[in-house]
Amino acid sequence: GDKVASEVPVATGWFDQLLFKCSLDPVLTRTKAIYFMIFFQMACLKPFLSVYFKSIDLSYSVIGLLSAISPIAGFFGAPILGSLADKFHAHKLVLLVTYALGVILDFSLMFQTSPTTIAITIVTGSFCSSALTPILDAGIINFLGPEKKALYGFQRLWGSVGWGIASALVGIIAFQTDIRSYFFCALAAGIPTWFLILMFPLGYENNEKTDLPLFPRLYQLFCTQTMPLLSFLFVVFIAGNAYGVISVFLFVVLKDLGGDDILLGISLSTTVSTEIIFFIFSERILNKLGVKITLALSLVTYIVRLVYYGLLSSPWWVLPAELLHGLTFAAMWAACVKHGSDIAPPGLAATMQGIVSGVWSGLGRSFGNILGGQLYSHFGAKWMFMITAAWAAFGLTFFFMSTQLIECLGHRRQKRLEKIF
Repeated sequence: GDKVASEVPVATGWFDQLLFKCSLDPVLTRTKAIYFMIFFQMACLKPFLSVYFKSIDLSYSVIGLLSAISPIAGFFGAPILGSLADKFHAHKLVLLVTYALGVILDFSLMFQTSPTTIAITIVTGSFCSSALTPILDAGIINFLGPEKKALYGFQRLWGSVGWGIASALVGIIAFQTDIRSYFFCALAAGIPTWFLILMFPLGYENNEKTDLPLFPRLYQLFCTQTMPLLSFLFVVFIAGNAYGVISVFLFVVLKDLGGDDILLGISLSTTVSTEIIFFIFSERILNKLGVKITLALSLVTYIVRLVYYGLLSSPWWVLPAELLHGLTFAAMWAACVKHGSDIAPPGLAATMQGIVSGVWSGLGRSFGNILGGQLYSHFGAKWMFMITAAWAAFGLTFFFMSTQLIECLGHRRQKRLEKIF
């Protein structure tokens, strides 16, 4: 049978561990390969959709709405499909079917010009593809085993490598040909990725099954740690807002400033290079700072990036700010996945990751997309970024105050228990 990752010995010593994590061990290589290909395929099209919509003469408001409905569909799709996969123990089947549908529907966008038809296609495709990341993340956490779940960041970084290579490559291809190249590249990459998912051994085999329906499960999740969970999900939501504004409208702004497709590809590659670095050191960052401080630091860095973009006057000067992406995304996401795994009840790993993904990519990004589109249309790029930065600052303040309140209530509860016993 397949050897599980938890059976692989970990080297001692910082440098030995680094070599181990970078090694081509036959067990861990499979996790790296599937992340590489999945994000390679995503990067062929997803980052450039807003540019494509602009090329077919859609307004900024429509682009914002079209970009928003994708994560909204994901908000519902991720926890629902994750919960169904947990309930019926059919994680790989759900991945294979939904991934294939998502790739086909994304490709079909090339033949559509009506905003209504585009919207219907995006909703359906996004609902399907929303299951991919949470089920995969939870499966790989299980695959690594409880003693090595901190190695998640070193597996996930290969998704960033795939994203960076693909974004630079398709940027050059589109520059030499035309904008439709994004769609053909995404379809071509999706075929081998589907077969890789088919052959990949997810780590759900030994998971405890649950017969609870969806809503009782969600009730079970939220009632165990109501205030800490809501505080955690709130900062995930705010981070999704900032990401939604940047991911949809930064490239549009760069195009308006005179940037070309090569710059867009280099920009993505720059962000990916910092993702890789932070995923490599995510284990050490989380062990040193903890989840709360890491999330707060991510919001602070988002504020800095947004203010910088608001002051941008030359497209190529965007690159220094892209170096901050590793902290705003990689460190933040590693913290979210680890925390979601830690607090998930038995048998609900994919459900919990689906909720986290739904709040970040669904509610968070969609709100950011709509907010960005309206602000861009009414106030221009500068104030779109500045107002989003102010909103992120509010979120940071709220997160700090809520965590302090939770700790204070926890201390009081502990003192009462000490008096009783």
